[in-house]
Amino acid sequence: MNCLDKYIEIIPENLEFFSMSSFTVCLPGGGAAGASQAGLLCALWEVYGNHIDAISGASVGALNAAIMAKYNDVDILKDLWTGLTRRSVYYMLPTFNFFRLTSALNPRPLYRMIDEHAEDDYDLDELYTKLFIQITRYRDGKCIIKNDISPNTLRATCAIPAAFPPVQVDGEWCVDGGVSNNSPVRPLSRYMRQLSAPRYLFILHANPKKEIPEPSRQPRLLKQIIDFGSLLFNANQENDIENIEYYNKLIENGEEESDKVYINLIHIYPPDEIGTLDFDTDKLQEAFNISYKYIKRWLK
Repeated sequence: MNCLDKYIEIIPENLEFFSMSSFTVCLPGGGAAGASQAGLLCALWEVYGNHIDAISGASVGALNAAIMAKYNDVDILKDLWTGLTRRSVYYMLPTFNFFRLTSALNPRPLYRMIDEHAEDDYDLDELYTKLFIQITRYRDGKCIIKNDISPNTLRATCAIPAAFPPVQVDGEWCVDGGVSNNSPVRPLSRYMRQLSAPRYLFILHANPKKEIPEPSRQPRLLKQIIDFGSLLFNANQENDIENIEYYNKLIENGEEESDKVYINLIHIYPPDEIGTLDFDTDKLQEAFNISYKYIKRWLK
């Protein structure tokens, strides 16, 4: 693992920067930590934006992905994140639908922000890069991949369960895309395996690399509930990444068909963790600026 001034962690550590013809970017979810991710993305886009073949995202990562795919303008993403406040994302009031409680918080400000950038009938050929947005179908937890930037798609992928209400997409109730898999690399790997040359896949994480420590004794109920989300996200993410590594190993050994390509996985982690709903303006600005500054140094 290579660490730049103890801020940015880059895996693998032996990565020597390359002359890139093209690459793809995966943006996991993380709520307010999307500010750190946006800093990473803006730096990458400024230097190599013309070489990004495709971008995927879940939850807040999907919002970052959609904005960059639509505008190809880092200033729009920077202005969004460095100007956010808690009240520009949600109200500390529960949401009711016909007198039924549907969420602990009211996401109306988030919806207004999404509506400024989303369009139902947007011509997808006008996007600057191919886009994959992941949402989770509520009734069975299945990953659904969307390629549009409609308001309901973006509202659904940001619908943190219990905090924000589920959203209907194509007649199905859907929630946060990170619930089913917080790092949607699968659509990117499928897309890249159709290509004829090796490719790089950047995973720009919203939060620092973290593992649940081995408990010294049987965890209590509350601890299990708190850790459940991390366990679920890590398991789904690792399955997809292990699948990529499995095919890479076959290619290395000459056992895979010649039309498959080797995918170079590059994980980049930001320096500090931000609480999922901690939309403090000063913290967001600092997170964005630090991530942007240090990854820009690495890229150069």
